[in-house]
Amino acid sequence: EQGYQSIAFHPGKPTSWRRDVVYPYLGFERFLTEEDMEDPQYMRDTFVSDESDYDTVIQLFEEKGDKPLFLFNVTIQNHGSYFLDTVGIPKWVRVEGTQGNYPGAAEYFSLMRASDEALERLLAYFQQVDEPTLILFFGDHQPRLEEEFKKDKYKTQAYDKDGNLQNSQAAMVLLDHKTGHVLAVAGSLDEKTTAFGFNRATDAERQTGSSMKPLAVLAPGINSGIITAATVFDDNPTSFSNGTYSPKNLNGYRGLITIREAIEHSQNVPMVKAMCLITPGKSIEFLKSVGITSLDETKDAGLSLALGGLTTGITPLEMAGAYGAIANDGLYIEPTFYTKVVDENGNIVLEPEQTKTQVISQEAAFVVKEVLTQPVKSGTATICAIDGIDVAAKTGTTNKDYDRWLCGFTPYYTATVWYGFDNNATISGWSYSPASQIWSRSYD
Repeated sequence: EQGYQSIAFHPGKPTSWRRDVVYPYLGFERFLTEEDMEDPQYMRDTFVSDESDYDTVIQLFEEKGDKPLFLFNVTIQNHGSYFLDTVGIPKWVRVEGTQGNYPGAAEYFSLMRASDEALERLLAYFQQVDEPTLILFFGDHQPRLEEEFKKDKYKTQAYDKDGNLQNSQAAMVLLDHKTGHVLAVAGSLDEKTTAFGFNRATDAERQTGSSMKPLAVLAPGINSGIITAATVFDDNPTSFSNGTYSPKNLNGYRGLITIREAIEHSQNVPMVKAMCLITPGKSIEFLKSVGITSLDETKDAGLSLALGGLTTGITPLEMAGAYGAIANDGLYIEPTFYTKVVDENGNIVLEPEQTKTQVISQEAAFVVKEVLTQPVKSGTATICAIDGIDVAAKTGTTNKDYDRWLCGFTPYYTATVWYGFDNNATISGWSYSPASQIWSRSYD
């Protein structure tokens, strides 16, 4: 009706997945495949390269004549699976430290580099044409947050202190810590019914429990040289502040242990002893530098800050930004949900003003990251291990099991998960923390 000619172009075999039957039913005037390409080039033996695919896109544009073109194109260069010995792919990227357990990662990232270069050529071409052109990209393999959040096993009930029956809830934020771009958000276990409703991922300030330890103790303490990963504390029953504060350990006491071991097993007393040396003031200063905005500088300036004892709590979004700073070699980048806004002519009318601050040294960040791999290797977060990928994570549990957290990162993404009830009620009946399960399954 708007005068466009419509073409669907898939650089695969026409009969595969019955494409030759299905695409005409979608209303396209023409359906083109690998067989219609002039001298297609391949990568990984059988898959048409993105470069060759985009050359065909450009050719179709130049041959369209005066009638505007609507073109739907699928690329297949990077279709899985990935094996290091595949023929026909440049080995541009080497993944180190995997001991051969995940060689496919090298191939995957080499393919991504090839895709980036092909895309740059395509965009450069259309930037120099006079005809206004809109290029829209989307992927069909999205993060598994939504799928995981829909599972019935996470939907439980419990009574709050007033005897009211509560439904469980959860929230998750997935972040690219290299850019600060929020890649995925889940704000409820329920179906979405409103566009601007309460989103627990961005709006719910919850007590953090032990997931605060890396932020309140490890990062500022190691960066200032007050503690190291090997600093030893006596993990024994101890009272602080003239006997007014006596933190307990969930799993007993271990005697003389290092900071690394205390994080691995989530022991509380050594963290509070470390906070005595660091001071709550220094801790709050660091927390504010990584985007934590909900702190009360007076009420939260106590030793319990080491264990996540806060006046109001922190949102999953701000926890993701803070952990992302550690993952990003100590560089905090304020999270953003968009990259830019353009008008109908392509002029940029709005861009995010992201705060970027080196909050700790790269050396300190390296140590903190390395310490945080310990809970995944043999501590409280083993369920989050991923074959061949370095994973750093910290669990969090609050008093009376009101809140469960898993905050962690890989070299590529940072993610935080909160699980609990809107009105505090005890979480029970889980052999593994539901927050840890959601985090782990979302990375599968």
